[in-house]
Amino acid sequence: MSKSLYSDNNQRLCAILRRERVRKELHQKDLAELISRNQSFVTRYESGQKTLDVHEFLSICQALDYDPHLVIDELLSWSAGQYGDKSPRAMSD
Repeated sequence: MSKSLYSDNNQRLCAILRRERVRKELHQKDLAELISRNQSFVTRYESGQKTLDVHEFLSICQALDYDPHLVIDELLSWSAGQYGDKSPRAMSD
């Protein structure tokens, strides 16, 4: 298994996408139909058992009518809090 599967960022991503699905009052089955996948796909990524590739991520955001930039901004904001003033992006500059 990949280390990124259980990373804090992956867990946070899963939580954000789940939160937005619930906010839209969609069941996992509803979202699965919108993205042409089965319910177990949604269950696996929401529970942190699966990482998403960028195409899957964008498809889910589109189905939820949620701007993917907002997800990324939230992840970066959360990560910056984890690293104090030095986010991973800032550390590589």
